[in-house]
Amino acid sequence: MFFAATKKILLISLLLIFPFSGAMADPQAPTAEDEAILNELADLPPDKPIDMEKLLAGEILTYILEFPVEGEGVKKRVVGLCIIDASVNAVWDILADWDAMGGYVPTLQFYKTVHQLRPKDEKGVYENLIHGQIKVLLFKVPYTLAVVFDEENLRQDWRLLDDDEAQAFIDEGIDAVKPFWALKSVAGFGYIKPFGENKTIYLYSPVIESRVPVPASIERYAAKQSLLGYMKAVQDRAAPEKR
Repeated sequence: MFFAATKKILLISLLLIFPFSGAMADPQAPTAEDEAILNELADLPPDKPIDMEKLLAGEILTYILEFPVEGEGVKKRVVGLCIIDASVNAVWDILADWDAMGGYVPTLQFYKTVHQLRPKDEKGVYENLIHGQIKVLLFKVPYTLAVVFDEENLRQDWRLLDDDEAQAFIDEGIDAVKPFWALKSVAGFGYIKPFGENKTIYLYSPVIESRVPVPASIERYAAKQSLLGYMKAVQDRAAPEKR
């Protein structure tokens, strides 16, 4: 009984981190414009300032923000922030290729684009249905996301399909799965901007609302193993010579 409950809580925590997804930056003094970009991207509360020294040294910064909800569930926003030693165009090409991520992101078994929900418009905005699966210990967890790609603003937004949406796609013969029972909702975004000379700031921020509380110890484990693993994998992919 204890093992089953722990498994469910761990799965919730890991799904909190993945978008349902290291190169070390050379230390340099940020300009006022650089710091303004960071503050705009992160949108963190005053009690969670950005540690510029660690960021410029190549570390991945992580934050967990909690929001009030009704009942016993929990709603949290996880924020990952890092500098990638590559141009925004190179980083965007990597982030836009979800189907390749299963080959280099830890615990992620695959992403597969299964349907185009919206074709690319004149501004480079399009939306895909993406099926994914992570492996947690001995357990495989499939899920399906609707992902919006915005090439002009270098941003991606995603959300987990609800039961009715997933069933509608299944009825059409499209590869989709209903969400894990303990997840009430999952959404998030990733956003990049130029930073300094030929570098990129990457902010990755999923928001999850679960139906059950998540212990702090498991939450910290998920943040360390999943979010950091994902973001470091992207850093390494963008600048393999800096590993």
